[in-house]
Amino acid sequence: MRRVGFTLIELLVVIAIIAVLAAILFPVFARAKAAAQKTTCLSNIRQVGLANQLYAGDSDDTYVGDEILDGGETRYWGDLLDKYVRGGAFEGRGEATETCPSERVAFYDYKPWTYSFAVNDVREPDGDHVGAAWSKASEIVKPSSVVFAVDGWPVSSDPGSNHDREEVSWILGSRNSATNPLADGNPRHVGNSFNIVFCDGHASSRVRNMQSGKFSGGTLDKEWAARADD
Repeated sequence: MRRVGFTLIELLVVIAIIAVLAAILFPVFARAKAAAQKTTCLSNIRQVGLANQLYAGDSDDTYVGDEILDGGETRYWGDLLDKYVRGGAFEGRGEATETCPSERVAFYDYKPWTYSFAVNDVREPDGDHVGAAWSKASEIVKPSSVVFAVDGWPVSSDPGSNHDREEVSWILGSRNSATNPLADGNPRHVGNSFNIVFCDGHASSRVRNMQSGKFSGGTLDKEWAARADD
């Protein structure tokens, strides 16, 4: 008599094979997705850098600042670059240019603690701006070596302290990027990496590892000083 169907053992063998294949393939798919998100983020942050250059062309050669007071209303850099970027700013959409697809914190307007990216607003001890924000393009000695923006550290609500997550704003000579996460880019991408766009508009990635509670790698102090000679 011809047998119809599978025996229980045969079904269990097939299920076991599928489970093994799934265990092998799911991590591969996850890594591929993470790599694609990093690539999209790199493209987005590059667009932000190019938007800043267009903004400077319309603003007396001056790069966008982290925020300005306009008619009693605070406008942040994403809003100021709105008309220069694909998709526009403050749309609360995952595909908006100012967002990183690897960052799960929502992106909303006029809330600096939800930015995916942070602009370079490093300062002198006396408070003078020496980062890329507010700088004249002609004053930047090596634009290909000066950070304009990096993957930032957004949070879902106002943290109170370290409020300004739309910028990186440490003081020259007092940076401690080994223990302070906010002093450099957020390594949220595969390989503990973060994306950077430089003042000339090119973008790249850096690795920032953490071991024994301390970060290593990332950027150098001199890469944040827009008007330094070295």
